Amino acid sequence: MIDLGSGNRPLDMFLYEKDGKEYVLSNTFRFHHERKPFGPSPYWTVKFESGLLAESDNINEKAINRLKGDADATPRIQLVESFHGVMQMDRLGANQVVVLRTVDGKRVDFEVLPLP
Repeated sequence: MIDLGSGNRPLDMFLYEKDGKEYVLSNTFRFHHERKPFGPSPYWTVKFESGLLAESDNINEKAINRLKGDADATPRIQLVESFHGVMQMDRLGANQVVVLRTVDGKRVDFEVLPLP
C-alpha cells in the first residue's frame, strides 16, 4: 500500500490505463494546507501505479511513502501539478477527466482535462 501523508482526505479516485500501464488517480483535500502545503490549493491530486495496491509485504508502518523529506520517494507515485485545485473529478472516456476546480478560492470552474 501507499502512505500519502497525514492530514489528507481522499475524495475521488478511479482506475485508468495509459501507455499500457494501469494507474489510479485520486484527488485529496489537505487539511494541513496552511501549515505544510503541497501546492497552491488544499486540493491536490496524486497518480500512482495500481500495482502498489496489491502489495502484501509493505503495508501499515512499512507502506511506501509518497514523500521522502520534501522530495518524491518513488517515481511510482506522482503529484499531478496540473490538477491543483480539483475538488471533484470523474473519468470521461478513455483519455479525459471532468473536474470541478476551485480558482483562487473564489470561484469554481467546470473543466475537462486530459488524463495525466
